[in-house]
Amino acid sequence: MQPRDRSTDDGELLADAGPFRTLFERSPEGMMLVDPHDPVVVGPIIACNESAAAMNGYTREELLGKPISLLTRDPESHQELKTFVDELRSMGVIAEEDIHYRKDGTPFHIEYSTVLITIGDREFMLGIDRDITRRKVLEDALAHQATHDYLTGLPNRALLRSSLGDRIDRDGQVAVLFIDLDGFKEVNDTFGHHVGDDLLRAVASRFAGALGHVGTIYRLGGDEFAVILPETDEEHAERVASALTASLREPFIIGGHALRAGASIGCAVHPKHGKDASGLMRRADMAMYSAKATRCSYTIFEQAMEQRRAARARRSDARPVAIADG
Repeated sequence: MQPRDRSTDDGELLADAGPFRTLFERSPEGMMLVDPHDPVVVGPIIACNESAAAMNGYTREELLGKPISLLTRDPESHQELKTFVDELRSMGVIAEEDIHYRKDGTPFHIEYSTVLITIGDREFMLGIDRDITRRKVLEDALAHQATHDYLTGLPNRALLRSSLGDRIDRDGQVAVLFIDLDGFKEVNDTFGHHVGDDLLRAVASRFAGALGHVGTIYRLGGDEFAVILPETDEEHAERVASALTASLREPFIIGGHALRAGASIGCAVHPKHGKDASGLMRRADMAMYSAKATRCSYTIFEQAMEQRRAARARRSDARPVAIADG
């Protein structure tokens, strides 16, 4: 059994629809009528306005009689469509986001609302579609900005914390490296922040090249970076730290200047050095400052570091506070 020709259905169907026809035809939003009860075609498009046709890259004639799945690339069965109609009767309206595909195959985001309406003695689904691709692009850009460093494009501290927590839950043994560049302040003070920014981008590129696929590099801010190494023990973490410092040996040629940058790296490994992301990051930070103080390229966290920090804090708290006379 073949579906009947619907090439004139929309004109005939809406001929006596009065104000609804005017709204349907002139709406800047895409509007379609779909027959949910057709026994042959699953959800054929019975009528559509010019806005809907143009949005999807078709002419109205090309869409009439075609299943709505032509636009979604998600074929439905009659039973699935019946279930959707039952939900519509129960809820009154269904409003969601979806992806449509234009005639040339280009995907785009839509926001749609669907209701059931009756014209004459026939029941249809009325869909109202809006192209929200620009909004989704903006939302994606804002989401990226919230989790990535604007200067280097690397993931930032916020994403480091969440990613490290996920890795701990998933992989168990995870290492995190905290990296502080040596001599960066002097570059900024001598050549200006624009050269310093270029140096940070160049360092980020070298770190990414040295890491390859074994880990992920993050920028924490200023001249500090971090690395997550999944499924890693102390020995492997030390090898990676050595590779990162080695990547900085050659000078950076920036603005006609040959600039050098070193790095102090601290490492902490889960579960030995911390049970959660916050504890692991704190101890990697302690190890980094220990490396910087002792002029080591990299240092693995040791419990003695935390004990020394606690002792310093107690000594600071014990010092008398001078109170100036008014």
